[in-house]
Amino acid sequence: MEKLEQIGVWVTTRVEENYPPRLKDVLKHKSPLILFGAGDKSLFNYDVIAIVGSRTADQRELKFTARLAERCAKCGYAVISGGARGVDNNAESAAFKAGGKVVSISAGGFINNIKLKDYREAVAQGNLLLLTADNPYSRFTVPAAMNRNKYIYGLANYAVVVSSGLNEGGTWAGAVENLKAGWTPVFVCNDMPKVAHRALMEKGAYPIVSVDLEKDLRQLFASPKSLQVEQVNESSDVYEVVYPILEKCLQIPRGVKEVAEMLNIRQGQAEDWLARGVEIDKIAKISKPARYIAKSALVKTGEQLSIDF
Repeated sequence: MEKLEQIGVWVTTRVEENYPPRLKDVLKHKSPLILFGAGDKSLFNYDVIAIVGSRTADQRELKFTARLAERCAKCGYAVISGGARGVDNNAESAAFKAGGKVVSISAGGFINNIKLKDYREAVAQGNLLLLTADNPYSRFTVPAAMNRNKYIYGLANYAVVVSSGLNEGGTWAGAVENLKAGWTPVFVCNDMPKVAHRALMEKGAYPIVSVDLEKDLRQLFASPKSLQVEQVNESSDVYEVVYPILEKCLQIPRGVKEVAEMLNIRQGQAEDWLARGVEIDKIAKISKPARYIAKSALVKTGEQLSIDF
């Protein structure tokens, strides 16, 4: 401990008064027994928004992330995230640039993070609180990351999922675990139709789009039910615009990669749009090999294909 104290690392346990009260109240016995940290513990008293998402988020999603972090800073919220590449790093950087406060929980590499110049300066200025529930010298592990996700939700007043895969990845697993447990209200970016985000809404998450970020965030987060009705309708309108383009593209069977190249979009976005079309029975998925065709094209041609049901 002496070496850790020399570089500004402190430790607290679940039985001590300086342990974050929200974390213990929300997670109860699932809260970590020990927390190592560097930075101002008074950040535990801030209202906090968790911003989480994929390491491979696209530019639109990163733009949403940055704007959300900026608005959090302006509205007096601290931003909490996991410090990973992609959405996490983008959120933290944008919050700093806007003069905001950041809580970053690592799942490995804590000591290395402290040595980074930007992090040291942010800690010294009182703008960053670095945390880990693992050995400060440990490397990243998947189990540690899964626990880290739990602690992010446990420390946040609200959480926003910017980008997630469906039934895969840490972002999905963390959001679903939180929704089942009811720890923290979850909002999900709904700028474009994504099957994973729609699935999270079906599990209890609330939609949020870019235009909402210009509203009073405190009022926005406090009234999620009215927002849900409004934005689900907007999401349907968006796909009504998208589908005619897909329909023209899918007059013959095409694979995901081919659709993405034709429409000049990410392969992941193509997968989401195609899956949405299958879900609402406008697109048929053909097996061996996996391809997609508009149902209207099947009616016109009367072609017999091996279709997945």
